[in-house]
Parts: sequence; structure tokens; C-alpha cells
Amino acid sequence: RYQELVTDAHPAIAAFGGMFLLMIFLDFVFEDRDIKWLSWLERPLARLGKVDMLSVCVALVVLLVSAMTFATHAHQHGGATVDKAETVLIAGVAG
Repeated sequence: RYQELVTDAHPAIAAFGGMFLLMIFLDFVFEDRDIKWLSWLERPLARLGKVDMLSVCVALVVLLVSAMTFATHAHQHGGATVDKAETVLIAGVAG
């Protein structure tokens, strides 16, 4: 029974944790740093990072695309068909 509960909760857990980690990554990528290792890539990203809330907008677009792509496929579990897109969207926004 525990395995069923954890398996059913997997999309929500993955969306929450994935969005949290994506936001940390995007904040890091869009930050202007003194030391640049890949200046050809880091300079344009730092310029983009000056736009307020850009990382949030990028993360929400990634969440929407991933939820519509992966979570809308109905999963067969225990004889019932369940659509996880709404759960993924709510957990992702919370993350």
C-alpha cells in the first residue's frame, strides 16, 4: 500500500522539487559574476538576468510545457484513469 501511495505522489514530488532546483539553477545562470569561465555564454545570460523575474517566467514556461507534455498522459492505476496535469501544475507553482 505504501508503494502505491508514493508512486501516486511521484508527479507532485518531482514537480515541486524540480521547480525548486530549476529556480536555483536559473538564478545562478542569470547572475552577473566577476569571474567568467565561459564569457561568450555568461555575458549574454547576465544581461538577460537584469530583467526582473526572468527566472520565474522561464521556470513557469518550462513547468507549463512539461505538465502539458508529460502529465496529460492518463495513467492507468488500480483500474482508474488519472490525469496528473493539475497536480503537477499546482506542485510546480508551489515549488
